[in-house]
Amino acid sequence: MRTHMFEQTRRIAGWVIPAVAIAIIVVGLWPRTAAPVGIEGRALHIAATIKCPFCSGESIAASSSSVAADYRELIEEWVAEGQSDDDIYQRFEERFGEGILLSSGTSGWGLALWILPALALVVGGFAILGLKRARRDPEKVSSDERAIEEPAR
Repeated sequence: MRTHMFEQTRRIAGWVIPAVAIAIIVVGLWPRTAAPVGIEGRALHIAATIKCPFCSGESIAASSSSVAADYRELIEEWVAEGQSDDDIYQRFEERFGEGILLSSGTSGWGLALWILPALALVVGGFAILGLKRARRDPEKVSSDERAIEEPAR
């Protein structure tokens, strides 16, 4: 009876622990969509999502270069004029190309960057499930697999 309870608890833990880990990862990586407040806040948010064209991997907001400071002022002016975020992003994309944005899009390669990790989790989950089932019921192991394992013994 005790052994049965231990096995049942172990089986449940085998599902609950990975499910909780995946939930924590998803919640931790979920994009935050809090709207920036005011002209300066919105301009800073936009500058944080655009690469500095002359810096190595920094956003315009994070860079201390004079060029980045000029772009921050320009973005703030455009926001004050009432231009939308998309209009400002489009201006930078027209001048420097699509690679100027730090956030990956939801089309083309950007979409692949979102789908591939999820697909890998699903495939990995099925692989783990298959391995657990094979270990639990050795009679379901095919004769080919037995032939491979026997010479090794």
